Amino acid sequence: MALEEARAHGQTLAIRLMPYSNQDPLLPGIATRARDVRTNPWTRTEEIWQPISAMRYFLKYWGELVAEAGKRYDGNPFLDSVDISSVGYWGEGWSPYMPAFAYQKELIDIWLEAFRRTATADEF
Repeated sequence: MALEEARAHGQTLAIRLMPYSNQDPLLPGIATRARDVRTNPWTRTEEIWQPISAMRYFLKYWGELVAEAGKRYDGNPFLDSVDISSVGYWGEGWSPYMPAFAYQKELIDIWLEAFRRTATADEF
């Protein structure tokens, strides 16, 4: 495990969970219901996808995953910080298709609730 490796080297670790990559959804259970495929705004040809983060299923399942990560890792002395990533391409907080701020705040609050003792670095 990466935290054990960091500890063995006298270091701490920063982690990031993101809801998808450019190829595979992290949450396959919601992929078909809360998925939005769009044309890549840079190439205008290849399709890319991102979750529709304003959908209740996304908030529910992503929230459950983040909560479980918090139960497991929050407060670990070798965990330096957790990068909040939930919306936009690769969870980086940017895209032409951002949800309304109310949904962004809900997603931020999920992280802040799950990681009360570990610093969070937000991407919003």
